[in-house]
Parts: sequence; C-alpha cells; structure tokens
Amino acid sequence: GDASQYFSTAFSELMLSVVCNSIDAYRTQRQSRLPTIQSVTPAVQRRTPETPKPKAPVNIIKRITALNEEAGKLQTVINQTLQALSCCTDEEHGRGSLEEAEAEKLLLVSCEKRSALLAEVARLREERNLQSEEAAKEDTDYVSQQACRGTVSITNIQLPLKVEFVCSSHSRAGRPSHYFFVLIRYGPCNIIATPLATAADAQNGDTISFPTAVTLKDIRSSFEIDVEVYSLCPTSGTSCSSDRTSTKSRVTPRKLLNTITKSSNVFTCAAPAALNTRRSSNFSLVGSHKITLASLGCSKFPLDKMKLDGKIRRLLGDEFQEKVPFLSPLEGHIYLKLDSEGHSDVQHQGFLTMFTLISGFGVWNRRYFVLEECNMYYWNNPNDRETKEAEGSISLSRSPSQCVRPVKRDSCARPFTFELANASQQEDQNQEAPSKCWFSADTKQERLDWMEKLNQALLDFHTWNCPQAENQASSSGNLRESIL
Repeated sequence: GDASQYFSTAFSELMLSVVCNSIDAYRTQRQSRLPTIQSVTPAVQRRTPETPKPKAPVNIIKRITALNEEAGKLQTVINQTLQALSCCTDEEHGRGSLEEAEAEKLLLVSCEKRSALLAEVARLREERNLQSEEAAKEDTDYVSQQACRGTVSITNIQLPLKVEFVCSSHSRAGRPSHYFFVLIRYGPCNIIATPLATAADAQNGDTISFPTAVTLKDIRSSFEIDVEVYSLCPTSGTSCSSDRTSTKSRVTPRKLLNTITKSSNVFTCAAPAALNTRRSSNFSLVGSHKITLASLGCSKFPLDKMKLDGKIRRLLGDEFQEKVPFLSPLEGHIYLKLDSEGHSDVQHQGFLTMFTLISGFGVWNRRYFVLEECNMYYWNNPNDRETKEAEGSISLSRSPSQCVRPVKRDSCARPFTFELANASQQEDQNQEAPSKCWFSADTKQERLDWMEKLNQALLDFHTWNCPQAENQASSSGNLRESIL
C-alpha cells in the first residue's frame, strides 16, 4: 500500500512538471510569433519594439579597426606627397607646374579624408562606451514616423568664372595662374574630388564643367552634403608660407588676398596640420554650400560660409564672410544637377469596405486592397489578384498635403472608418460624405494598421518627390542667368 501510494505521488508530480513545461513552452512560442510594430502614425503613437542589444559590440570594434587601417594608409600617402612637394624648389624642378598642383590637391584630399576617419573613430569609441549603459535602460521612448532612405545623385557640376579673368587668362602666355577643383563630402567615407581645372577649360565663355558624377546611396532624408570649391594660385602661394612671420604694413588688396588664402589653409587643414607640422596644402577654400533635402529641384547654389577668424574676420566684417573674396576669379555660385529617389518598401494588403457614389447614392462595397508604393489596387476577391487585372486603383500622391486620418462617429456611423483627405482642409460638419474618400476596416486594429501603412507611404513619397517638383519651375529660369 505504501509503495503504490509513493508511485502515485511521484507520477502526479511528474505529470504536473510536464504540464508546466508545456505551458511555458507554449507561452514562449506564442510571444515569439507576435507581430512587431515597426512604425507609428502621427495621430496614434505606439511603443517602439524592444530589440535586444548585443553584449559585445563586435561590429563596432571591427569598424574602428578598419577605419584606423585606412587612416594609416592615408598617412603614408601624406608623407610621400610632402616629400615630393619638398623637391619643388623652383620652376626648373616643377614649381608652379600642373604636377605640383596635383600633389597639392592630393595632400589636401588625403588630409581631409584622414581627419574625417579619425573623427568617426572617436565617435564610434564614444558610442561603444555608452552602449552598455543604454542597454541597461528600459526602452520607453515614443517615436514618430520617419521617411525612408533614398539615393541622391549629383551631376553636371559647373563653376562660372568672372569674364574679365577668363579673358586675361587667354591672353596671358605660360602656366595657369589659378587651379580649381570641387570637393563633395558626405560623412566620413564619402569624400569625392573633381579633377583639376583652369580657365583654359572654361566652356561657353566663362564656365568650367567637371565630368565628376557622385551617387550617394541609402542616405537619410536629413542628409547634409557639403560642396566646397578650392583654389590654388601658384604665383602667390609658397611652400614655406607657414614658417614666415608676417610684418606690419599697410593693407593692400594683394596682401589681403594672401592673408585670406593663408587663413583658409590653416582652418581647412587644421587637423592634418597637427599631424604633420611641416606645412599644409596651398589650396584654399574660396566658397562652399550645404545641400539638404530642401535643395532638391534647384540647380543654382550660392558659394558662401567662408571659414575666417581672427583679424581677418574683424577686418572684413561679418557680411563679407558670407561671400567669396572680391579678388577671387569665381562668379560666386555653382551649378549642380540633383536627382533623388526614395527607397520606400511599404506593402500591405487586406479587406476594406470602400464608400462609393452610384447614381447619387452612397454605397459601401467590400474589396480586397493591395498597397504598393503610393498606389492602392483593389479586386473583388483575393484569388482574382493572380488571374485578373485590378478592378481599379487609388493614387495617394494627388496632393502634397494628403493624409490618412480616422473619421468621427458623428460624421459616419460605420465603425472603424478612416479617410484619405487633405491635411490643410478644415473639418466641416456640413460637408457631404461623397466628397471624401472613405474606407472601413473590420476591426480597430486593422484600421490602425492601414492608417499606419498609408501614412508611411505618403511620407516617403512626398519627402523624396515633392521638393523636386516644387522647385523645378523656380530654378529653371535662373539656370544660366549669369553665364554669357
């Protein structure tokens, strides 16, 4: 009797353990299958999904190692370039030649790239130190929708020069008096320089056209692309200019231009100069422009944001520093052709009941909708999607201010209804229902999902397409206004 009671108790405990383990396994599997929410609507915000963060930032360590190796290679290039430039002592040994200008350009571009890489290494190290602290915190932040990433292409780079400078250059024999190139930078690893050009390369009378085309892929909509124009005057710059001491004398236009050139050189290559105190590049920054999302559709950009400080800033004043130097041969602006493309991958499908107007009467028809990019296609049955063309489609890009929002119950008695409407349009209680595009979902959650996807598709489309359409008309008339 005792043995049977013992085995009965042991069997009961074993079955209880199996049942508990099964329940725990079911709960774990069910939680893993729950859908995660990737984005939210502006009207209804949800909690961002909690993603487990890695304990050991292996990717960051590999990234830092790769950047340090690339910076070391650039330092070797810088040392070799400095050795080559030290041999250019006079005209017989290449002083003022195209080869010296190419070496000066290589020195500047290598220094700028190395500085950007080292700055990125410092940022990654700081991010690695803060990663463990952020992992311990609970993710309770709420975020709004953000536009998708995209691609920006820069082509047809044109730099206009002053007409009198071009005419004097053509009449002057010998080596060119100025060399120009354009530097385009985005982030630490996207620094592209155009080939060197002189006044002899000017086309259409007074404009230098560079053949360089730049394509930046997978960038955020909040991008900032710096376009910088550099100039070299071999007759005025000297290789040991940083070692000479300035003398106090009366300010003349030529001395002012030389002082601006030296000040720009010291600023633009401040970080590389700390690495090698012998000297920096003789190329000087004469103007720059920052391209953002608002620049899409434009083609003419002013060259401004001169980086001057110290006595030059006090001498010239704040207003002059927003333009290129008055003795510079540049006209004061640059032409670029910008193309953009969004990488929106929003897709959604399901049943919706759509409001339509037939013979003056409102009718609700149930359709199967498929959202692709910025269009909604619908069929009578989901099986017809594989064999038949869509019964119709609705474009979400009809107005730049379109949005998707829920419909109040006092305007429509049908539950879970939302509308595609103009965001700038005021709510009018007396407005008739047929003037709006209404849809009704089966549940509250389905309405929330559809609104989320539709608003995301609208945000992606209008972010990457509307600025170009709006600015094209205003910029086309001013494309060549200063080019003779």
